[in-house]
Amino acid sequence: MNRDTAGAGSHRDMFAHAGEILDFESVLELVASGCVNDGARLLINELRPGTDPDTILTSLRDIEEVREFHKAQGSLPVAHTESKAWIERALEKNELIPAEGLLSIASVEKSVLEIKRLLVEDFPYPRLERVISRFHTHRDLVKVVEGAIDRDGSIKDSASAQLS
Repeated sequence: MNRDTAGAGSHRDMFAHAGEILDFESVLELVASGCVNDGARLLINELRPGTDPDTILTSLRDIEEVREFHKAQGSLPVAHTESKAWIERALEKNELIPAEGLLSIASVEKSVLEIKRLLVEDFPYPRLERVISRFHTHRDLVKVVEGAIDRDGSIKDSASAQLS
């Protein structure tokens, strides 16, 4: 069976077999180890090989654009964060988020603000611009958190009238 007569199922089987031989899981672990936050690591570990030529070409163009950006501008300013699943659990249970959690959220928000500042009038990276333009920022949240909590997680005396 040649490439032109192989069915879609055969391609999937070939990719699965190649993934096993090449130890795809180990490759994902290696790539994930270089990520700066748990969300990115999770996304990397969920990747699976694809066979759709259009999707592959689009991904290759996206990668090339990010490479060009990195060469010209350097890295995107992404905050280093650890897993904050406990923040989600606190929100689900309607509990207070501890100071360190609020600082973590503010750090991510600052990264998003920095990234959005990159979007200048003649931003030459349309694919990256589409992704960045979908980010939502909460500038007021950053101001409130930084005005009330020290970097070490302690509450500032000026955080409320009751504390000052």
